[in-house]
Amino acid sequence: MKLRNILLLLLLLSFPAGQVWAQTKAPAKNTTTSKYSAYGKKPATKPASKSTTKTPAKNSTTTSSKQNGESAQKSAAPQNFELLGKRYRGNADMGFSYGLSDGKGYNRFGFSSTHGYQVVPIYLFIGGGVAVDFYFDGKGVAVPLYFDLRSNFGKKGIPFIDLRMGGSPIDIKGLYMSPSLGVRIPIGETRHGVSIMAGYTYQTGKTECYYYQSHAVEVEKNKLMSAHFKVGFEW
Repeated sequence: MKLRNILLLLLLLSFPAGQVWAQTKAPAKNTTTSKYSAYGKKPATKPASKSTTKTPAKNSTTTSSKQNGESAQKSAAPQNFELLGKRYRGNADMGFSYGLSDGKGYNRFGFSSTHGYQVVPIYLFIGGGVAVDFYFDGKGVAVPLYFDLRSNFGKKGIPFIDLRMGGSPIDIKGLYMSPSLGVRIPIGETRHGVSIMAGYTYQTGKTECYYYQSHAVEVEKNKLMSAHFKVGFEW
């Protein structure tokens, strides 16, 4: 009886000891615990972000397309440049002149073409050209070659003053001078324009008159003054 009691006692003592030994040998369930768990604090864990990659904004594509469309429209639109900047300029005009000299009339119809360079933006144009004036009543034709100075006023150069000086070497020969005041009407945002001007023309005419009976040649000099009105196109 004593031996049986001793064996039962040993079994009872060995059971709790085995449980304690198993617990000490078993690995820890939570391997992610940090050093703060030893102080009774929970390890600080960052909340998981909903999405690690940034998703592009929905309106980014629409705004970029709008910007591209606006830039395309701006490039397609005409540029706003200085219409009378430093550059080549040309014009052609035609008109009627009413004779004022000695009551003889000398009315004429003519046209001219001028080409040159805008030396100072808006304010100074220097060029040259040729005109052809057809005198009525068969009095002849004048073809003056002239030197041209023009000055515009204002940002778009609407009013201007023009001075032409030269001479005609053909048919009605002589000095040619024609000052004018005018208005330049721009055509949109382009370099083209329409000019309307009025002024005074002074030309000395030298014509030869033949007298067949006496075989004499007489040179006749006239001052062919006139008031003119012209309409032209500029580029």
